[in-house]
Amino acid sequence: MGTLFGFVVGYVIGARAGSEGFDDLLRALAAIRESEEYRGFVTSLREHVLHSVREVNQRLAVIADAQPEDDPIARARARLRD
Repeated sequence: MGTLFGFVVGYVIGARAGSEGFDDLLRALAAIRESEEYRGFVTSLREHVLHSVREVNQRLAVIADAQPEDDPIARARARLRD
């Protein structure tokens, strides 16, 4: 969605300002991508995503390692069988 929005904004600005305005926009975007702030943002975002994925992985491992007696569905099934 963000890519589509960026494309539309770039198209509108380029159409209004001509090719020189579009080239200025591309230079500005390149300067943003090369900035330390942007690199720091991307690094922080990657670390956050990796932390979140690790946390989800740990929680799933706990669920997978749970004993059947800890599982309420398994207990209910066992009671129905008796």
